[in-house]
Amino acid sequence: MQLLTDAIIRRLAAPETGLVIYRDAKVRGLGVRVLPSGSKAFVLDYTTGGRRRIYTIGKIATGDKPGWTLAAAREHAMTLQVQIRNDGADPADQLKQAREAETVEELCENFIEVELPKLRASTQRDYRRMIANDIKPAIGKLKVVNVQSKDIQKLHAAITKRGSPVAANGCVVLCKHLFNIAKVKDNPAKGIKPNPVQGRERYLKEDEIGRFTEALDSYDDQIVADIFRLLMLTGARRGETQAATWDQFDLTAEAGVWTKPGHATKQKRVHRVPLSPPALAMLTKRRANADTEIKKLENEIAQTNAADRAALQERKRRVETYVFPARDGSRGHIWEIKKAWASLCKTAKIKGARAHDLRHTAASTLASAGISLVMIGKLLGHSSTTTTQRYAHLLEDAQRATADLLGAAISKAGKGKRPKSHHPKAP
Repeated sequence: MQLLTDAIIRRLAAPETGLVIYRDAKVRGLGVRVLPSGSKAFVLDYTTGGRRRIYTIGKIATGDKPGWTLAAAREHAMTLQVQIRNDGADPADQLKQAREAETVEELCENFIEVELPKLRASTQRDYRRMIANDIKPAIGKLKVVNVQSKDIQKLHAAITKRGSPVAANGCVVLCKHLFNIAKVKDNPAKGIKPNPVQGRERYLKEDEIGRFTEALDSYDDQIVADIFRLLMLTGARRGETQAATWDQFDLTAEAGVWTKPGHATKQKRVHRVPLSPPALAMLTKRRANADTEIKKLENEIAQTNAADRAALQERKRRVETYVFPARDGSRGHIWEIKKAWASLCKTAKIKGARAHDLRHTAASTLASAGISLVMIGKLLGHSSTTTTQRYAHLLEDAQRATADLLGAAISKAGKGKRPKSHHPKAP
């Protein structure tokens, strides 16, 4: 043990094998570790919990190479000794935990494996895309415990800059969820100001509905056409409609109801939707077509060889299960309808609309007819009245028409003969 100086440290000899530690006489536990390569680093020798530990403070500054000076190392060593003595700290163990800490990429992989399957198919698709395209490239290599708010802000700004403000907000929501799962003390995604987003209010006008209906009647794939018909007639979400199974429907004339199970709805609650006569008629026809196809498939299965039977049996299973069964692919129901939507809109000469706007169309049609927002919200399965409030302005036309009827009735009554008074005249 000796009183170390910068000059002495520079002259410390390297061992031929192993390592050697030269201890400082001024600060207890501080020393310089020298390797056979000549590499030197400050270390702290301490005891905690009855165990002797050695913690590497850092490499020594030499020449133009950055590193720790003797003065800085002594000051840091004394600070650590106080924490070890008073708080029971273990710097070496903390360093080990930091090195072994989970990265954001590892957190994402665990989320995909454990949490993602619990979510809706559309949400799974969106989250996978965000993780692969945005989160992993930006912060995937960072330790979860080292991610700061500025990292999430930078990610949010980058997505916004490329012209995707809604996606940027969604990515922050996902990050917040990920760090909540990781149980970090201060969630770095918390408090990020979202981009202001103007809600869409596009819905088909009466003439557009007429042209769209005609386009549906002439479309070559009537199974896909029925998906759009059911969207308009019920105001259901696209994912709920495409994945609908026959066991969700009671097609009897007395009932006529679509019962969506909680796992299939956005609000995670069972949602019963009464079916209008046109919707009931369409689904009854679809069911009859499915029954006809099932019988045909059963005959083919009975007559075909074992090698080709599996494909026919899978087709039969899909037709028996799904209202809109897929003809091929890994999914049991029809999944992709974007091309069909684009083709139908082109035929109907409709611009600037999305398939989801058929849901807005259903709601706006009801609002314009004077149906209350409460009833509209119940039919559409809104979990919040705020969502339905976007259609409030459409109630004004129905209310004005009602007010006009009231005014006309009062005016008409006022122009008639006044009834004679039955009160006697005053003397």
